[in-house]
Amino acid sequence: QIANKFNSKSPMLKMNLFGQPSVVLFSHDLVKQWQEYEMRGQTQRAIPTHLLPLFGKVADDMYGKSHLEWRKNALPAFKPHIIDQYTPFIQKAANEIILSKIAQETEVTGESTYFCQLAKRFAYEVGMKFIMGPLLSDQERNDLFEIFRPYANGLSADALNDIEAKDPDSTLSKAYRAHDELNQILSHKYVKAETLLQNNEWNEIEEDCLLKGLLQNNGAGIFDNGGEYELKDKVDLVIDLVNAAYDTTATSLNNLVYAFYKHPDETA
Repeated sequence: QIANKFNSKSPMLKMNLFGQPSVVLFSHDLVKQWQEYEMRGQTQRAIPTHLLPLFGKVADDMYGKSHLEWRKNALPAFKPHIIDQYTPFIQKAANEIILSKIAQETEVTGESTYFCQLAKRFAYEVGMKFIMGPLLSDQERNDLFEIFRPYANGLSADALNDIEAKDPDSTLSKAYRAHDELNQILSHKYVKAETLLQNNEWNEIEEDCLLKGLLQNNGAGIFDNGGEYELKDKVDLVIDLVNAAYDTTATSLNNLVYAFYKHPDETA
């Protein structure tokens, strides 16, 4: 009732989100308006200060017209066939990481099971595979998950317990260290990808990935802020894309589980 007294047609909430003045939109029309502004390069995301080390310089530098230009250059890299080629991998990962383990546990207990951690692992597998493709072996991808996990925890509410990262054992401090380790490891893979393309050696690899597409055409799909970025800054963008793919997969899985819950009698 209080909200309706203000403007019921434009429901929104102004709040401090992670210490950052923010506006939360509660209608499709408002979100559509915001997206239209974004498409015209008229928006800038405000990133809380404590999260900037996790996202890198690109979080502050890429907005407005620069973001619009990057999207135009990066769009060709998002090819439908990349998703298609990984469909068997996704199906295999879903079965081995989530479904089979849920089945095994419920057969023993006869009760529902908590599978959040399994879902996170599945989302990571899909996200990292989509971005890095053949640049990481199965074992390397498996090892990196133990680094990615504390990095991703830096985006959780627990990170707010030590927002200045003064305690070396806090969630945010561990996330900072994990980010640096991820960057160091993926930097070698980034350089390898560049070398494969420069020497026309990627043609011998049947598997594609998003990073390859971004690096084609002299790296047109990699935002470098007008040539100012070093390798570390460019790899931060790659890490951000991995995190975005991870988050997108997790959201899709969440929607799928919700659909199962709402429509238990539906069959594929």
